[in-house]
Amino acid sequence: MTARGAKVRWSIATAVIPVALIVLAATGGEAPPALPTTPIPDRPAAIPAVGAIGDIETVEIDGRNVTITGWAIDLDNPDSNSVRITVDGQFVDEVSATGTRFDIDAAYRNGADHGFEATVTLSRGGHRLCLFTAPDDDYITCERVARGSHKGVVVTRKGTMVGLVAARGDEYDIITPCGNEATITGGTRVRTTQILIDPGHGGSETASVGPNGLGEKRLNLDVAKRTAAALRERGYSVELTRTTDIRLPIAVRAGLANALDPDIFLSLHHNGGALNRSPVPGTQVYYQHDDDDARRLGGILYEEMFAAASEFPVAWVGNALDGVSTRLNDEGGDFYGIHRRTPDVTSIITEFLWLSNGAEAALLARTEVRNAEAEAIAAGIDRWYRTENVGSGFLKPFVDTFDSGGGGFEGCVDPPL
Repeated sequence: MTARGAKVRWSIATAVIPVALIVLAATGGEAPPALPTTPIPDRPAAIPAVGAIGDIETVEIDGRNVTITGWAIDLDNPDSNSVRITVDGQFVDEVSATGTRFDIDAAYRNGADHGFEATVTLSRGGHRLCLFTAPDDDYITCERVARGSHKGVVVTRKGTMVGLVAARGDEYDIITPCGNEATITGGTRVRTTQILIDPGHGGSETASVGPNGLGEKRLNLDVAKRTAAALRERGYSVELTRTTDIRLPIAVRAGLANALDPDIFLSLHHNGGALNRSPVPGTQVYYQHDDDDARRLGGILYEEMFAAASEFPVAWVGNALDGVSTRLNDEGGDFYGIHRRTPDVTSIITEFLWLSNGAEAALLARTEVRNAEAEAIAAGIDRWYRTENVGSGFLKPFVDTFDSGGGGFEGCVDPPL
């Protein structure tokens, strides 16, 4: 994607996804100096050393009541025998963790009295349920729980995520990637997830292309898969809006996010179009204008991604919007459809480096750089869950209604399901 302030703009507004290709080399000749507005973020904060371990093992839903069972060990305070429970960041209960668990004792040699059971009351929809030790409030784990008429989505036998309208056994009425109604048999129903990663563009929407021929749509998907793997290694549940090279209009992407109701909806991109030389790597993060969780996540991700890019110094380019910001429309609401169409989901758009710059395109073609980007995003999300860090690198919100078109349903062709 090409960010605002460059000579060419790839936008992801309501129906804004680029349909043209751009090849811009910014590595030769003299270029004007970068505008001195790129914020230098704080160094990424360390995630606190593990002070507790545990797990939520079962979740049973009975009407409004949700019963969870699991185990917890406070490594810093062996005499502690309680866990605190939060729902969507709010404390709801504290229960004893003294149930006998010989399997936990055999595994960790910390005694057998570490099991717990708790029942909380939840409204309809998806909720983030987290455990902490008491009284130290050491983070243990989080899980996404959905109750009521929460439909979720279906991942077809070919691995394509589709919206769910109705389910009858293993037969599903669905909304296809291009927004059409269909009925399929088989597949896996997913009701919710902690993190939904959206690899930007795809199919006929190629987006930026580097001077080395590296296309953004393929790069986005590759890094998204690496990020998902890194997050799963950390114990998080993760889904991707696409796992293959297919077209997804903005409305469909947002619909999948609303259906899954995740903790985090991350739209992953790489930039194109900047020409100004920059002494630092150019990375942009956009967050929902009225979501404090999204703003905090944006600041943390910027710190991590900036630090990761800085390990591979080249002839950087950038523009005045490098940093963390929120883009508004004339009414003061979110301009980007990824944000505006998911008002109840914490959503973030990342733009890592400038693919249109030959030096940076060469970096992004390297496996270790893509791994570093993925690990940076995973580390940032881990910090968002485990700490109260607020992040840094923030710019002022700005109004920009420039719309380059695209991102709609015109010309969309459904893949085999």
